[in-house]
Amino acid sequence: MGDIQQISSWIGGQEAPEGGPSFENHNPATGELLSRVEAATEALVDRAVQSAADALPAWRSRSGAERGRILTAAAAALRARNDELARLEVLDVGKPLAEARAVDVASAADCLEYFGGLAASLQGHHVDLGESAFGYTRREPLGVCAGIGPGSTVREFRRWRWPSRPARQRVGGSPTSGSERTVFGSPGPGSTPPRSGPRSAAVTRVL
Repeated sequence: MGDIQQISSWIGGQEAPEGGPSFENHNPATGELLSRVEAATEALVDRAVQSAADALPAWRSRSGAERGRILTAAAAALRARNDELARLEVLDVGKPLAEARAVDVASAADCLEYFGGLAASLQGHHVDLGESAFGYTRREPLGVCAGIGPGSTVREFRRWRWPSRPARQRVGGSPTSGSERTVFGSPGPGSTPPRSGPRSAAVTRVL
């Protein structure tokens, strides 16, 4: 079978192997062992959150237009690797390749592109309080936002693991406003696909 791929968390723009406990990731259609996935420990989760917090000052200081350009570039990177990411998704999830090619990666890229176009338009409001006063609102980043991916799902009469599309789609909103987003997959076999998520992070590393 050859060497089995080892999957670890992705933190600060690179893989973050910890050597902790792992679980096996099998092809749902054939039972073939595809990879061994390192489960994130509490310490690794803390490390991911701290990495996002460390990156926050530089990211929030960028203009909305600049953040938008980066998100749009990330969308283009996903589209350029559509077939590669779709095939990883199919092997991990057990769904039709045609759907993964047409929907999963493309819709995630659409979301990033949407938020990329929105970023420059985020602004506060001027409030007229009469002749002697006025008020205004200012939109500011919240900070580090965490997202936890779902487990498995049932669609019609077919069963497959939940694709990584929702995780990709939810990444764009927080960075648009200058916040940071940390994404965690639900743990264990049958959970969020473990290979296409880190690969997406790798191909969208555009900073």
